[in-house]
Amino acid sequence: MEDSLKEMLPSGQSPEKLLEGLTINDLEYTMKIDQDTYYPETFHMDTNLKIVENGKRIEWKPSIYSKFSRFNEIEEIVIPKELLNQAEEMEDMSGIF
Repeated sequence: MEDSLKEMLPSGQSPEKLLEGLTINDLEYTMKIDQDTYYPETFHMDTNLKIVENGKRIEWKPSIYSKFSRFNEIEEIVIPKELLNQAEEMEDMSGIF
């Protein structure tokens, strides 16, 4: 799990801080893959987590269901220049981890 978190976190951030106080009681997932194209079709994950932070204990049981479709069917996405000209740089978010 630490290796997976290291890949997802911003450069220089440590997964130890995120994992501190986290207990994974249960994790089950199912992924259906098309046998001809090898594209994922569905993903379902049920998790049972316990998080302890600042002396407070939280039980969390998220359930995630995803369905994948329309591979390589989306046409080019064009962002109008007016919108690009109004874009603002986001501040460094490394502090949230």
